[in-house]
Amino acid sequence: MKILWFTNTPCSLSRKYNPNIVSGGWMEALENKLNISKDIELFIAFYDNKSSNHVKFGNTEYYPVLRERHYLREIIKRIFAYSNDDNVELPRLLKVVEEVKPDLIHIHGTEDNFGLLQRYVNQPVVVSIQGIINPLNEKFFAGIPRETAKKYETLISKVLLRTQNKSFAQFKSIAERELEILSVSKNLIGRTDWDFKVTSVLSQNRKYFHIDELLRNEFYSQKWISDCFTSEEIRIITVSSNNIYKGFETIVKAALILSKLKNCKFSWQIVGLTENDSIVKMTLSWLKINLDKVNIKLLGKMTPDKFIPIMQESNIFCQTSHIENSSNSLCEAMYLGMPIVATYAGGTDSMLENNKEGLLVQNGDPFAVAGAIVELKTNANRAIEMAANARTRAVKRHDPEKITTELIDLYKNLLIE
Repeated sequence: MKILWFTNTPCSLSRKYNPNIVSGGWMEALENKLNISKDIELFIAFYDNKSSNHVKFGNTEYYPVLRERHYLREIIKRIFAYSNDDNVELPRLLKVVEEVKPDLIHIHGTEDNFGLLQRYVNQPVVVSIQGIINPLNEKFFAGIPRETAKKYETLISKVLLRTQNKSFAQFKSIAERELEILSVSKNLIGRTDWDFKVTSVLSQNRKYFHIDELLRNEFYSQKWISDCFTSEEIRIITVSSNNIYKGFETIVKAALILSKLKNCKFSWQIVGLTENDSIVKMTLSWLKINLDKVNIKLLGKMTPDKFIPIMQESNIFCQTSHIENSSNSLCEAMYLGMPIVATYAGGTDSMLENNKEGLLVQNGDPFAVAGAIVELKTNANRAIEMAANARTRAVKRHDPEKITTELIDLYKNLLIE
C-alpha cells in the first residue's frame, strides 16, 4: 500500500537537520512503526518555507511543499486576520498527490488546509483529529478575559501585530475553514468521547474510528520514582506552551494560594515557557506577581531526555488547560506513572478517570487545583496507588504494536470499501 501523509511536521526528517527538535515526536514514532511493516510504503508531505525536491530519509520519502514567508504578506494577514493562501497552496498539494499516486491519503489534523484536498482527489482519505479549532475558540479567553488580555499585551506584541486578539481573529478564520473540511470528511480517526461528540455535529456523515496515539519513544523505557514523595517539599511539574488557553494564569493563581498556606513548602517547574513569552508577561502584569514570590520556575523548551528526569523527581504532574483533546504531556505523565492533577477540559476525562487514576478539577479554578495538590501530598499512599492505575491504563492505551496494527487494518479496510 502506498500511503501519503499530510502533516504539520516533517516527522523523522527533522532529525536530519535538527536533532534537538522538541515537537512532533509521537508522529515520528508512528512513522517508524509503519515503516517496519512490509505492507506499507510511506510518503510524507509537509509545508516548508523554501522550494526543495522530495528526499528519501530512512524508509520514508518526504515531499516539502512550498509555503512562502513574505514579510509584507504576513503583515497584511495580521492586519486583516486572514490566515491562509489556500488558492495558491492547494495546487501544490495536488501536485504531490499526482506525483506519488498513493492508494490512500492520511491527513493529520484539521488546523491546516490539507483536508480541503478531499474535494479534489479520488483516493480514499482518512483524517486524524488532533485539536479542534471551533471549540477552542469558545475557550480562547476562558482564563484571561479578552479586554484584560488587550490591556496587558506588551508594546512589542502590539507593534508586531502579534497580540492575543489578533491570534483569536486568525483562529476564527481557521475555524471557518475547519468547518468546510469536516463537512466533507467521510472518515475520521479520533480517540476521546469529546472529539466523538464534537465531530458528530461538525461532520454529520463521517465514519468514526477510535485509534489511540503513540508516545514519544523516550517515554516507553522510563518510570516515575515513587520514593520522591518522602520529600517534605511538594515538587510540581507542568508542560505547557505560549498559548492563552493553556491556563498559565491558573498555575500562578494556584501557586499564590499554596504560598499562603501554613507549612506548605513547594516548587513549581514549567517546561515550555520562559519569562520572555507573551503569555507570561501578560499574566504577571495583570496579577502583579513576581514568579519568585510563588516559587515558579520556567525551564523553557526542552527535549524529552532533559525533562523526563525532572518529571521523575517531581511529586505531581499538573495540567491546567482550558481546552484539550488528549494532551500528549498528560498521557506521557500517565505512562511514567505520576500522581496527576488535571482540569476537566475537552477529552481529558477520556484519558484519565477521576479519583482512580488522578484528580480532575474544573478548568480555571485555582482553588480546586491547589486543593487537589495538597490532597495528593497529604495522602501519599492514595496518590501512589492512583499513579500506578494511571500507568496501567496508559501502557495498554499507548501500546505501539496495537496502535500500528489497528491503523494498518483501517487502511486496508478503507481500500476495499
